[in-house]
Amino acid sequence: NPDDTFILTDFLKAVLGEHYNFTIESVCLAEPVILPDSTDGKQSAFDVFCTDSTGRKFIVEMQALANNWSKERAQWYVSKAYSDRVKRAQKYKEAKQVFLIAILGFNMFPEHDRYISYHTLRDEADHKMYFDGLGIAILELKKFKEQNPDKFNENIEFWFSFFNQYQEKGVIDK
Repeated sequence: NPDDTFILTDFLKAVLGEHYNFTIESVCLAEPVILPDSTDGKQSAFDVFCTDSTGRKFIVEMQALANNWSKERAQWYVSKAYSDRVKRAQKYKEAKQVFLIAILGFNMFPEHDRYISYHTLRDEADHKMYFDGLGIAILELKKFKEQNPDKFNENIEFWFSFFNQYQEKGVIDK
């Protein structure tokens, strides 16, 4: 449905576009399951998995309740999706970026009060991003609701409010 991808595109632009300084023209939904490499491997199933016109991959995951492995699962999802971008006989430089947006109904990072945080691979000394293939954006709905911010762009506020309402109605899976 073209309307679904328009809405998804708007959401991705609001969350990632300005921060990573790129434009997202359109997206198409992809198969939300990545099968394991072997019979004893782990399968990944995403809430939303899509690709933009440049080949970048986007995973959107929603989690209402905290668990002990949320950080590890976020890393697994984005690294597994990234490693699956390079097939046999392809060059590594042909791998496209993969971004995970995790929409959480709990506070993953109680040590800070930011309701949206961006995580990448950066050099610890100069903080430059030399490895730009992976990115994770964490949206903590509980912090947004507590802060009711007025300093962020309106589009981000719209999406936070939208997901907060859905969480309150029990639409976001626990």
